[in-house]
Amino acid sequence: MAEIVTINVDFSEHERKLIIPEKIEVKQFSIIQWNVQNAYRHLDFEKESLIFTLYFENESPFQWKRNFVQIGLPFFFPYQTNEIIRLAEDSADKKGDYKYGVKIESANSKETLFDEDPYLIVR
Repeated sequence: MAEIVTINVDFSEHERKLIIPEKIEVKQFSIIQWNVQNAYRHLDFEKESLIFTLYFENESPFQWKRNFVQIGLPFFFPYQTNEIIRLAEDSADKKGDYKYGVKIESANSKETLFDEDPYLIVR
C-alpha cells in the first residue's frame, strides 16, 4: 500500500508569507497531497477571489500533461466553514529532486500575493 504524505500550506499570522516545508523527502510511489489551510481565516481575503497554483519548474514526478495544477476560488464569506483546500493529490512515480512552487494570486488584480519554491525529493 502506498504511503500518503500531506504537505500543509499555511499562512503566518504575523508575516505575509506562506508556511510550507522547505524540503520534503518521500518514497517513490507515495501519494502526495497539498492542502492549503486557513487561507480565508488568517488573512484579509474575505472579499477577494484567489487563484492557487502548484507548479514545477522543469519536470515533475507526476504524470501530468502540464507542469502545474491551478484552481480558482471565488471569495468566501467571513464565516465560511471550509478551512482546507485540496490543491493537488497524485502518486510520485519518478525518482529525483524537484523544485516546485506554490503561488497564490488575486483573481481580481492578478497580483501575486505569495510565491514560495521548496523542494520535493522522491527516493
